[in-house]
Amino acid sequence: WTTLLFNYASADWVVVGYPTLTLHGRGLIQWERIMYRSFPGDTRMPELEKYQERGFIFQTHAADWDEDEDGEWRACKKSWVCPLMSRSFTDGGCLRIAVNDGVDSVASVEWTFGGVA
Repeated sequence: WTTLLFNYASADWVVVGYPTLTLHGRGLIQWERIMYRSFPGDTRMPELEKYQERGFIFQTHAADWDEDEDGEWRACKKSWVCPLMSRSFTDGGCLRIAVNDGVDSVASVEWTFGGVA
């Protein structure tokens, strides 16, 4: 329900799916999971409030946050934080930190945060 949850750690890797958001205290959110009780996943306000109490801010789209080196906004499909882009833990938008020897492979899980691209 939020990009803040697209991370994992193994014995050999720490992987962050949206480092340009997460490491700046930002997260994209799917409000349907909060607003509609019938939506699968059973996410409620206490989970959201936990992150807000820790200083995280949420938006449904990263347009206001996603700028290039010159301060220009990027088109969604040219951005790793675009909710319509297919992503995986092996793409260039993830932060991967090897722990120990980093011998095992990074999981090749794929997703589209905003639904089907």
